[in-house]
Amino acid sequence: MPSHSRVARCPTLSSPFAALGLIKPSVARELVAQACAAIFADRHNPGFPRVYERIGCKGSARVVQTLIAEWRRKAAAGEHRCEGVPQEPVAAADRMAAELF
Repeated sequence: MPSHSRVARCPTLSSPFAALGLIKPSVARELVAQACAAIFADRHNPGFPRVYERIGCKGSARVVQTLIAEWRRKAAAGEHRCEGVPQEPVAAADRMAAELF
């Protein structure tokens, strides 16, 4: 039997147990988001193979792909922020842009 068929089934991130913090995914959401952002900044598509390699091949394919899809939705909605930037200037810039446009 091929080795890929032995991958354990992981509960989805929307599981009520995961929401309560009782199940911890094998890979952190922030780790995948950082990998996606870095790959995107390098002008590459943050697809599963690149992201999975960048995070050290941790986590199940299902969980990593779910987190990549989540990152893409947030990127499309403009929800990504630079790390270390205080929220107040970001919010002020967002309000100013909304008023101008």
